[in-house]
Amino acid sequence: IGEAPRPAAAIEPGRILDGARLAAEAAALPTLAAAPVSALPPALRPPAPLCGSDEIRIQNYAARIAGSVGVKPADDLGLFTADGHATARLAPVLLAMSSVELGALRASPALVAAAIARAEAERGAARQQADAAP
Repeated sequence: IGEAPRPAAAIEPGRILDGARLAAEAAALPTLAAAPVSALPPALRPPAPLCGSDEIRIQNYAARIAGSVGVKPADDLGLFTADGHATARLAPVLLAMSSVELGALRASPALVAAAIARAEAERGAARQQADAAP
């Protein structure tokens, strides 16, 4: 109780990022690959699969993406016109894909709209450059 608090040790960025030290510490850790999954602590075990098989997982993914634009999984999503421009269906599909892939970290509608606009602008600039070439 009567002791004065010790000053905290200064953080040395060079030591934290020292590759040789990190490699040495990593080498001293036990290899997880050598242990059977059942021997691992529960926090280090891989999660149980959510779907029975890859086929079911892929079908569920396809249904979610197709449903975002009101079509069936086997139907053409119609994301681009014949000349390569994005259709109005591209944004909902990208939003659905990011939701499936990233969950709570999914892309916002504004980000998707900006990405589509940027791709269209770059495509237009590339076409103008190709048309201007001799």
